[in-house]
Amino acid sequence: MKAHVSDYFLYRWRYIIGYLIAAVVVTAIFVFAAFYLPNGLRVAEKATAIASGALSYKEFAPESAINLPYLGLQRAAFEVFGISTFTIKLPSIVLGIMTVLGIFLLIKEWFRKNVGITTGLIATTMPAIMFASQDGTPTILMFAVSIWLLLSATHVTRRHAPRLFWKIMTFALLGINLYIPLGVYLDLAILTTLIFHPHVRLATRRMSLGRLLTGGFIGLIVITPLIYSVVMNIEVGARLIGVPGELPSLQESVLGFGTTIFGNYGHDAAPLAPPLISLGILALVIIGVYRFITIKHTARSYIIWFWTLTLIPLIYLNQNYIAYIIPLTILMIAMGLSTLMHEWYRLFPRNPYARIVGLMPLAFIVGGIAISGLTRYELAYNYSPSIAGQFDNDIVLVEQAVAAASVTGEIKPNVVVNEEELPFYALIALYNDDFTPSTTIGTVVPVVVRGDYVERSTIESEPTQIFTSPLSEHSDRFYLYTSL
Repeated sequence: MKAHVSDYFLYRWRYIIGYLIAAVVVTAIFVFAAFYLPNGLRVAEKATAIASGALSYKEFAPESAINLPYLGLQRAAFEVFGISTFTIKLPSIVLGIMTVLGIFLLIKEWFRKNVGITTGLIATTMPAIMFASQDGTPTILMFAVSIWLLLSATHVTRRHAPRLFWKIMTFALLGINLYIPLGVYLDLAILTTLIFHPHVRLATRRMSLGRLLTGGFIGLIVITPLIYSVVMNIEVGARLIGVPGELPSLQESVLGFGTTIFGNYGHDAAPLAPPLISLGILALVIIGVYRFITIKHTARSYIIWFWTLTLIPLIYLNQNYIAYIIPLTILMIAMGLSTLMHEWYRLFPRNPYARIVGLMPLAFIVGGIAISGLTRYELAYNYSPSIAGQFDNDIVLVEQAVAAASVTGEIKPNVVVNEEELPFYALIALYNDDFTPSTTIGTVVPVVVRGDYVERSTIESEPTQIFTSPLSEHSDRFYLYTSL
């Protein structure tokens, strides 16, 4: 009896094997990014932690509405686990995992399982996603909410889905997305598609009014703090829709935009490691863009093009949000991969062996892109001075210094820092409660003094111990004094 390709074990279990390999790779990458590289905090992460620690629901500051869901998650991590490098990054790690899972599920719905697996692998190894998934700032929130909003909106129009769950989730994510700078434009893309695309419009008309009202009510509850914030401070709304504080010069905008997306990692574009889009990914994006142009009739094309045409100009004017181009890039990558696979399958519609052998070059391309992404991430965050120099592990060192000071003295030691650094150390002391932050040395010993403290040179005695870090250009981070 003639054997068929479907009789082989590897063919029948190909998706399960693919899922397992993808899960192992994703787990390894996230562990690597979260715990080993860059293995420190940058100034923006400390500022985000301070903003999270300052959240007050009794005296809610309107400015806190910007990225409020992320700040709330980070504050919850502090309350449960205390403050450390890990808890500052924990919301980003969780959202990073959710982003990768959402990419797989979304691409599987829009295209096929094999496209979902390969796109997920490429996305996971993109330096921008690896960095955002361990960076204690809200950038990854935009990635996660965008992907899951598109996924839930896709399920809303499909009869086989648990409709009420996905409707509630869609309305909730529409609301959450409004807290994210430039997030309103994806909401508008979905709503305009609902109005103008005939299939989506028909599916919406068939929906239960009661369920729509339930979802709408939940969405209204979600955005209540945002409404209050915009009413109290209109600048909050201006920042969320992308109104720039000042218009950059044309030359600076073109140079910054082009260099960050297509340049090399040697320039001062920290903390992101350019190019955001490598040559291999660029080729897939070009194919994807061409394909999206040729299939203008689909609902996903409506959403993608409205979102692209509104988001790109605003990213150009607000280049601190340049990473927000990543979700669009991932969708174009998926379309490019789907097109390549589809065209190859068309060549051999009845020959499964030729189809499998023909996909081997594509596997080498995907593997090459993935390895290239991992290599660029490792090189940039290990060796590029403009990027690696942004991070420090002072939160670990101050704990070591305080522990050493507690051994030499019976009273709670002071940690003396410069004025601009006091809020961060006050936040640490609030949760750890084992030292007192200060901006003056005083007469109490033992005392821990930050290495760059402006008046440290006035101390006449020798330090008992110096705490250093190989991550920083000025490696003497803290000095422990048991006498003054």
